[in-house]
Amino acid sequence: MTAINTNIESYKFYIHPEVINNMYNLMIDGNNEQFIENGAPTQGTERGGHFCYKKNDDKLSIEIIGLIQSGLMPGTTSLNSGDFPFTFHTHPIVIKLGDALNQPSIDNYPNVISDDDLIGSIEDNYYYNHQTSRSICNKFEPQQTGGINFFDVLASPYGLFVYRPIKNNIITTKPINIIEDECDAILQKSITLLPIYTVRNSAKYFNITTVTAIKSITNYLQLLKTSGFNVDFFPWSGAITNGILFKNELPSQSPIDNICMC
Repeated sequence: MTAINTNIESYKFYIHPEVINNMYNLMIDGNNEQFIENGAPTQGTERGGHFCYKKNDDKLSIEIIGLIQSGLMPGTTSLNSGDFPFTFHTHPIVIKLGDALNQPSIDNYPNVISDDDLIGSIEDNYYYNHQTSRSICNKFEPQQTGGINFFDVLASPYGLFVYRPIKNNIITTKPINIIEDECDAILQKSITLLPIYTVRNSAKYFNITTVTAIKSITNYLQLLKTSGFNVDFFPWSGAITNGILFKNELPSQSPIDNICMC
């Protein structure tokens, strides 16, 4: 694979409303799926994949015009989006449905970027270059190489979190085992900031209009920033109608475009 142009530019990204609506529908679809996980009746599993895009190097802009869904992982709540420049995944409300002895209970924190999500955003990132066995854009046999991801989009009940590590932040310079410990610590702090609901009140995970929710999201975004992550948050209401716009740094004229565009 040809070397990437190291000339870094700030690109404007626009994700079209049709793509946003597709992600929302995938989140709802996964939210309603029922299956058996480790012998327990469960409802709620992730969907995800990567984006199709048009890149204009003269205008330093990228339009995300579609998505390709990754294969599902039946019988689990998880999903692997693969090694692509721009990826997404959904967070359902995972419910252990219970039985004659146990009441249904929520088994995750749907509006929180998980520790595994944060670890992956560093380990798979272009700037971290942690070498592992990867099939870049599903076009090559797996090889020992670094990641090519620049951001991931989490489609959660609250809305869309576009998250990625801050370039040259100290967290991206550490060994992966230290990163794992620090991301777990971020998760533990995160779940103290955002509201947690019961199955009976699970619809409240979608409500960002309360004073508590607004304050919680603000505090959560600040925690992520001070922990070494850039995050843009977009509520579903405006995103579904207008799409979303944000900036992200990229190498210009990257050969990855020729490999990964769809």
